[in-house]
Amino acid sequence: DGRSLILSRSTDPGSPTQLWRVSYPDATLSRLTNDLNNYTGVSVTTDRSSLATARSETRIGIWIGDAAGRSGSEIIPPSPLNLTIYKTSWAGERFLYPVSTGSGVAIASLRPDSPARNDIIMDGTEPAATSDGQTIVVNRSRTLWKSNGDGQNAVQILPKLMATPIVTSDDRHVVFLSDASGIVTPWIVPITGGEPKQIANLFVGAGSMDIAPRTNEIVFTTRAADNSTTTIVCELPLCAARKEL
Repeated sequence: DGRSLILSRSTDPGSPTQLWRVSYPDATLSRLTNDLNNYTGVSVTTDRSSLATARSETRIGIWIGDAAGRSGSEIIPPSPLNLTIYKTSWAGERFLYPVSTGSGVAIASLRPDSPARNDIIMDGTEPAATSDGQTIVVNRSRTLWKSNGDGQNAVQILPKLMATPIVTSDDRHVVFLSDASGIVTPWIVPITGGEPKQIANLFVGAGSMDIAPRTNEIVFTTRAADNSTTTIVCELPLCAARKEL
């Protein structure tokens, strides 16, 4: 009718991409689909009576294996979790992973020797935890939060981040991605809160950054001068002793 737009969007990082209607010119948003599928792209017929879109369903299973990669077991069978962010984490002896709910994404916890799942954080993605599992940090609508190991007493650490929070090996800081400098770069902030600092003014894509488990080093991929991809290893907090692999 010329008075609205149809679009595909997600409500939070990791939640399914759904179809929405936006009225014009008052920009009132109303939801057309509400399920665990992803709807990518949308096209409307000339008479505006029908629309076409691509619908996809992702089935995800989780395996745990030994450090040598010689054996493993499936602890979560494939199911339509339909997440676009697959980050998982250990919290002491427990395993944390994101699950889709009707209203968004929650963080679930389980022990590998028990099939009982416990949804401990009802709003969050990209879980990370201290080595003892007593503190959990999550990305909540692109803000950084921490809670107790049971998901209680949540407090905000940062009002803005981009993605990929990782707890450092000493359990004292959180490394994350932010576009505060104009490009997506790695940053660090105390897990207790405080002023964040940029680690390096280099572009880092989501999912291409990690922390060494027993050293004070970060590894990430970035673009070299010839626009090829290169891997950087350097020491926290300000990327000292930089090595390019």
